[in-house]
Amino acid sequence: MWIVTRAVSRGHDSDELEARLLAHGRSKPAEPRLRYFMRQEITGKAIAEALVGDGESIAISTDEGHVLFRSEAMSHLGLLNRLWDSPDVLMRDRADENLLAMNPRVSVSIMTQPEPLKAFLDRKGSVAKGSGHWARYLVGWPQSNMGFRQVSGEEPNWDHLPVFQQRIRVLLDRYRTMIESGSIERELIEFSLDAKDRWVELARETERLLRQGEYLSDINDFAAKVMEILARLAAAMHYFAEEAGPISVDTLNRAFEIVRWHESEYKYLFSHETAAPQDLVDARAVAHYLKTRVWNGLFSDTWVPRNHVLRNGPIRKRDRLAAALDLLQMRGAIRIGTGYKDRKCHLQLINYFFNQQQMPL
Repeated sequence: MWIVTRAVSRGHDSDELEARLLAHGRSKPAEPRLRYFMRQEITGKAIAEALVGDGESIAISTDEGHVLFRSEAMSHLGLLNRLWDSPDVLMRDRADENLLAMNPRVSVSIMTQPEPLKAFLDRKGSVAKGSGHWARYLVGWPQSNMGFRQVSGEEPNWDHLPVFQQRIRVLLDRYRTMIESGSIERELIEFSLDAKDRWVELARETERLLRQGEYLSDINDFAAKVMEILARLAAAMHYFAEEAGPISVDTLNRAFEIVRWHESEYKYLFSHETAAPQDLVDARAVAHYLKTRVWNGLFSDTWVPRNHVLRNGPIRKRDRLAAALDLLQMRGAIRIGTGYKDRKCHLQLINYFFNQQQMPL
């Protein structure tokens, strides 16, 4: 710069020097961008800033759900919904800033205790569900196994963990190389013909189950997203496992088994059961518990003491449990009998009932 100033002060032509200075300025290397893939607490503005550019990706992950539920991010459900939809372009226009994100990707993982979730639902539950936000998640509320955990001195077996970690490293390195090249080219993964036919079959079945009184009629928000979730999960499993060719029907079916479990968990958590009779609500909860926690499979002869269900199941009041069990027996789900040795009340689980994809309750 001082060379240009000196040339001007001496009356020399500075056009060439100024052109060289401008060219030098344009060749300034871009400052490396610091990327944080994993976030635990983040504002709506910070989400948009992290995704500025083309093909940027972040994951919002926490094992302390109350932190995220109380953060500003959960006040921007519309933004999170848009990001789940994977828009080609996402713009954030404000008086003081204009942010542009192209092909952004966001993953959200929340682990929480029941009370923080309940507090959030009390505050914003109607908005979160009404906007379809919860329907974009695979939710689960596993039954506690406290009191039944096996304690031993054996070391855990982590033989497969290094393989998983190596695959993650490969994917992260591939993503970094793509970002640094400045060219984002996403791979297109397609279903095989058999997988496509199977997906269409499942989509038709999902539509049928949306009819009044059918299994999905009270969780139609999740049902509206479930086939897209299924396709995404199958694609993720296919890509992560480095399977060759299109997505196979086997991969799609394995993804469906995962989604089907989460579907029942969503129904358990978010179904509008308040309008149903209490014995029916309780019977559905008990049937869900028996199928997921007690039943030993199609070719089993599963018996369980009634007191075990009372102590560990979802209904802990004797009169309500009795009414629920009477209804389940009437619907052909269980038989109630007396143990041969201890003469106590036992329940026999009927395989035909519990083997059905959607239990008729």
